[in-house]
Amino acid sequence: MNHKYFQLHKIIVVVLIVVAIAACTASPGAPDEPTATEAVQVLPTASPEVSPTDVEQPTASPLPESAAGEVIIDASDPCSLLTKENVEAAFGKTVQEVKPAKAASTLVASNIGTDCTFEFSAPSSENYLLGVTFYEGKNAVNYFAYLITALKQSCDEYLQALLVFPIPPLTEKYPSADSALLELPLSDLYRQYLDTLGECIYIHTEDRTDVGKNVLASEVIMLGLLQNSSSGVTVFGKDRVIFLTYYEPIARDAAAEFDTTIPDKEKEKFLALADKEKFYPLAESYRDQVLSGYTKTLIGLLQQAVSPSFVEVPTAAYPTKSANTTPPGLDVSLPAPRGETIASTGFEYTVLDVLRGEEALAKLKDASLFNHAPKDESMEYILVYMRVGYTGSSTKALHVDPACIDSTWSDGTKYDKPGYADVSNPQPYLQAELLPGEQVEGWVTMLARKDDPAPILIIQPRINGFSTGSEDLRYLSLGQ
Repeated sequence: MNHKYFQLHKIIVVVLIVVAIAACTASPGAPDEPTATEAVQVLPTASPEVSPTDVEQPTASPLPESAAGEVIIDASDPCSLLTKENVEAAFGKTVQEVKPAKAASTLVASNIGTDCTFEFSAPSSENYLLGVTFYEGKNAVNYFAYLITALKQSCDEYLQALLVFPIPPLTEKYPSADSALLELPLSDLYRQYLDTLGECIYIHTEDRTDVGKNVLASEVIMLGLLQNSSSGVTVFGKDRVIFLTYYEPIARDAAAEFDTTIPDKEKEKFLALADKEKFYPLAESYRDQVLSGYTKTLIGLLQQAVSPSFVEVPTAAYPTKSANTTPPGLDVSLPAPRGETIASTGFEYTVLDVLRGEEALAKLKDASLFNHAPKDESMEYILVYMRVGYTGSSTKALHVDPACIDSTWSDGTKYDKPGYADVSNPQPYLQAELLPGEQVEGWVTMLARKDDPAPILIIQPRINGFSTGSEDLRYLSLGQ
């Protein structure tokens, strides 16, 4: 593996451990079904917001009051704090795997703590994760004192410190370090770490005393080759810090805006420092519109762990999938109507005509004597006549063909795409090399169930033969 990219991967994993998702180091294999109620002993004193404002709030029953008004979690296993069913319901996504920490992870091997990852199914190789991390013990105190000391020197020193394993004693690595850091409670040290982290990374923190006197919410955005964002909720105990965090890739449009705030000399760094005057207003807007909604969802999950009867987190609790904010064509649950033009990565796509059943089969037989009905009698071919135009700014012609038109879907079921050996496509075939301002029209052959009234066409743009990110996917209804 190329050394640069090996180092990049290693830094990403370690940074996410410390800042966003410690669960990245977990091992495969789902644990036994956890029980949320066994994890929590004392409850918070107030009823906070639990989901984005555009979601109808359920009626909350009163919380029993604790003497200190703190959330106290006694569980020793982070996988027992949340249930897979509650996580899926809160985020409206399928949890593909629940991964407990493996012995070789940095957390466990260094005796800093342990973690658990809820890994969501995703339409691409990008990670969508929820992590639960427990930090505790003297080694955790040493670790955060070590990172604070590195941060005070420089952001580059901080990145180097993240790569060191095993983690050395503070004064061994930094002889002039403030040894008084090692005498601080872990909760105070962790807060100081988050405050110091703001020198290198955008981070917004807020004490959530409405949830519990010992609860802190945080949202993080990192730029450069490490670009990512996360939302988190921290519960501080006497000798332990418990961290819930949700991570997904930054939306492509927002990421492009963020990039404009990074000086050229910083752009190839793992951790880039932006022009704060330009970047912070954009970051605040993204935090307010996206990340804060995920924070509310995490708080709702914490409340369910504290008291399952307290509140039910709605399925649509995460903000970016709200029916009120998602335009048609950006989500498979809300495809653009047939005939509407949708755009992605500089291309525009329009469905001009749809043939199916006997009409489609007749046109296919006219195209080739070797074309026959699908072997599966419950399926039929659908012929889609499309226009694809390029409105981007590339100086080189970009290739377009049916490879960017994925299989049809219905009710979440992905259909197989007919191969060249299965059927010969009618002419004109959707294929061309397009320069800005040019367009092409042609037929694409798809499969669907005969009883599917409105299959959905999935468009996955490709640049130079490579598929772009999942945020570029577009969806068009083939129904009337």
